Amino acid sequence: MSEHGAWPGSEVADRAGSHAINRSALASSWRAAGRVLAVEWNGSTVFPAFQFDADVQPRPAIATVLAHLRAAGLSEWQQALWFNAVTGWLGDRRPVDLLDIEPAAVIAAAAAFHDRPT
Repeated sequence: MSEHGAWPGSEVADRAGSHAINRSALASSWRAAGRVLAVEWNGSTVFPAFQFDADVQPRPAIATVLAHLRAAGLSEWQQALWFNAVTGWLGDRRPVDLLDIEPAAVIAAAAAFHDRPT
């Protein structure tokens, strides 16, 4: 949370320029559609900022990565941590650091994680 930040749904709406009366509707709809993840933090639901681009839209790779991580049985907190952990599937780099420059590699790493022997 301290490295990337996290926002409540109302702040996601403000940053994305939403004019909806329900200030949490935009982020909640993205979450329900599997386009972003949210975690409980200090009694509030927040959306980790790393999953949004400069226009505060969900990064294109996020939904596919999340689908793989959910299929692997990860909770939302575990999914958030996966993005921030160094992985051998990415040459000992963190998925969060590659979302803009190598999104296909991040998707492939999530697929490999899902398909790993347990």
